Amino acid sequence: MMITMMVMIGEKQMKSIYVLKCIKEIILPERPTWTQHITGGPKRANHAAVYYKKKIFIFGGYRHILNNYRLRPMDVFVFNTETLRWTTNKVSQTYLPFELNDYRLNTYGHTAVRLKNKVYIYGGLSYYEAFTALYEYDLDENTFTPLGTEGAPESRPGWSRRHCPAVDGHTACVIDGSMYVLGGHDYNTNRASNTFWALDLAEKQWREIETQGGTTPRVDHHVAWALGSRMYVHGGRTRGHLDESDDGDEEFCPMMFYDVGTSSWHKVEERGDVPIGRSGHSGFVRGRKLYMFGGFNCRLKKHFADMYEFDPGRWSLPRSCSHVAKRMRS
Repeated sequence: MMITMMVMIGEKQMKSIYVLKCIKEIILPERPTWTQHITGGPKRANHAAVYYKKKIFIFGGYRHILNNYRLRPMDVFVFNTETLRWTTNKVSQTYLPFELNDYRLNTYGHTAVRLKNKVYIYGGLSYYEAFTALYEYDLDENTFTPLGTEGAPESRPGWSRRHCPAVDGHTACVIDGSMYVLGGHDYNTNRASNTFWALDLAEKQWREIETQGGTTPRVDHHVAWALGSRMYVHGGRTRGHLDESDDGDEEFCPMMFYDVGTSSWHKVEERGDVPIGRSGHSGFVRGRKLYMFGGFNCRLKKHFADMYEFDPGRWSLPRSCSHVAKRMRS
């Protein structure tokens, strides 16, 4: 049986989907191969995405055009993994419960996580500022609903007085009905943050995590996965913002995990084909394994188009994934 995995390459001048076919075995993927290169999608960078009912939903992202600086509603693009076609979900005012100003403003560097048929979008950056806005997007009804913190009256249900600070380049994972938000770029200090918050998605209440062991990593533009009761974190920059003009004097976060049960951080002993440090990469979970794709190393001034598999404790690099189309390397 063939399993299709979609990798979206979002850059300022690129709008491509690459399709990866994998053999469904106990160990997945053993020998993945690149089979299709699909164009026609939105030109975006630092967007967010979720998977639902054989479709990939893309939220917002940076647009390399002049009107990127204009405040406007967040756009939603949908890629059908069966037909391999793009569509645009235009959020109609007819379906909005509030005024136009309560649209989720288009940002980049935000996060999106899915719980059942709802997507929770947090933070991000516009041309003007970083946001603390939290919105719920209904995948079936195609509607945005503000859940408090920014732009919502105190009388509105879901209002939370204490909340995660304004960040972009953070990560978010859902574990046991709560959204855990880690790190990101802090514009007050102009450096990576080690803030760590959880949002109860049923009660819509934030709480700052007080860890009982280990040290919360200070990172931005890292990748995070939820696996059981653990939040795994890899890479990301420990000093500042993702910037190719950086002088290269940067450290990258090693593989770590946060255990929700003990509220403690742990460093993972990595074995096998350990990937070089990087930031701006992406990842997904399949079964009990973690997968990581791409990234950028500011020391080497190099972009990566590789994919790694992590079977907690050991890294491996599927052989065929190192032979990626030249366009992806540009």
